[in-house]
Parts: sequence; C-alpha cells; structure tokens
Amino acid sequence: MVFWMLNALGEKYTEQISYPLKYINLPKDKAESSPLPEEFRIKLSTSGYQLLEYYLSANIKPIVIDFDKAKSISKTEKCKYLLSENLKEGLTNSFKKSEIQNIYPDTIKFKFYQILSKRVPVEALVEYSLSNGYVEKGEIFSEPDSINISGPEQVIKNLDQVFTGSIDLGEISETAKRNVAIKEIEDVKYQTYRTNITVPIEQATEKVIELPIHVNNTLNDQSIYLVPNTVQLSYKVGLSEYSKISQDQFMAVVNYSDSTQNAKVLKVILAKQPKKAFEIMYRPNFVEFIKTKND
Repeated sequence: MVFWMLNALGEKYTEQISYPLKYINLPKDKAESSPLPEEFRIKLSTSGYQLLEYYLSANIKPIVIDFDKAKSISKTEKCKYLLSENLKEGLTNSFKKSEIQNIYPDTIKFKFYQILSKRVPVEALVEYSLSNGYVEKGEIFSEPDSINISGPEQVIKNLDQVFTGSIDLGEISETAKRNVAIKEIEDVKYQTYRTNITVPIEQATEKVIELPIHVNNTLNDQSIYLVPNTVQLSYKVGLSEYSKISQDQFMAVVNYSDSTQNAKVLKVILAKQPKKAFEIMYRPNFVEFIKTKND
C-alpha cells in the first residue's frame, strides 16, 4: 500500500490550480473601471508530490503585481496592461520541476477613472393621500436634504440628484416621518445611505368672505354699474395659515372690453389669490351690468 502511494506521488499529473494575486502601487485617486482578478488559474504538469504540497499548504504567498511596471496602452496612461507570461518566473520558483502550460487570464488590464466628488440634493419618492379635512403644511423635506457623493468621473458628472426608495404611506391624517434608504448607484459612494423624510400636514378650515368686483377697461366717458357688485367667495386654508390670509389678497374683476353690443352680462374672473388658499369657489360667475354716460 505504501509502495503504491509513493509510486502515485511520483507520477506526472496535469492539473488546474488557483494562485492568489496581490497588487501594489495602484493609483489612490482613481477608481477601477472593472474589478481586477484576485487569482490566476494555472494549468500545469507536475508531480503528485508538488500537488500534495500545494493542497496541504495553509499559507500560499500571493504573486505580487506592481502597477508601476505595467505597460501603458496609450499616452494618457488611463489604461495599462501586464502579460501573465511575464510572471512565469515567479510561478516556476513556486512549482519547481513543473511545467506551466497555461495561465488565465493571460493579460491583466488596468483601467482607471478619475474620482470626482460633489454635493447633490436628495429627492424623496413618496406616495400618499390625505384624509378629509387635512392639507399639506409645506413641501416634503429630507434630513439631510443633500449629501456628498464620489465616484468615477464619467458617472458623477452626470448626476444632479439622488433618490430615495419608493414608499407608499397610504392615507395619512398627521405629519408622517420615515427613515428611508437612498437608492445606491453602482461605483458611487455616499456620505450616508439613509435619510429622514417628513411629510408635514395639518387640519384645514374654511372661510367665506364678500369680495367687491372691480371693472377693467372702461371708456373715459362711461360708468359701469354691476348687479350684483360683489361675490361670495369661500376657500380652505391650513390652520397655521388662517390668520395670514386677508381679503385684500383676493381680487375679482370683470373686463368690460369683453362685452359685445348686445351683451347684458360679464364674466367674473379671479385675478388674484394667495398661494396657500385652495378649493376656492365664488358666486355668481356672471353679473349683469348697466352703462351710463358721464356728464
């Protein structure tokens, strides 16, 4: 049995093995366009003793690959290469009395991009609906509302914002807050990968006012009398904005120049309104008019 084993170890075998790689002097201010190989796959013809030593070894020293010794493909030196064939000598020292038949990959390519950094806003992707009687108190906001990002130049220069993952809050009746992940982009590093979003809402209230109607485009020798000369206007507003909205922020008008010879009515137009008011309604939409000559 022992004789058979010794005889087997002395035989020649063709085997494919893996051998680790270690890189030195890589550019620190650039990013790889694709991952560098972590190992060689080597096809060799060797003895059983050599193979046994390889498989029993607990600490195989990696092959050191020096970026500074790689050859440039172009003058820009953004891309370099190294032929695996040139590393055979070091492998042969590790596998004495062995014949290396093939090394994969046969070429190691180094391609790097300049690293850029900039600050971009975080855009929250949120869906929700409001319960009856509630209104948005302001815009959705994130904390942080912008983050620093860094990555390959050709990616970063085209990024103007980053987005959160999509979330659906359903129907809400109070200010909603969530901690959400920011969608990752390949090869891009973020200052932080999460943000706190807030959807501010509040109860709404309704107010009714009587608003005078102004007449535009009258002739100098004419006076126009409207019947009626006011409209009843209702609007809704959030409680926090209620005291900030006054009647003079609204304006109802009719344009006399829109009338025709036989016209008896003019259309009422809301020419001015505050941004915070919503669901604005007014009556009447048309009013009669009487014109008289000035003395």
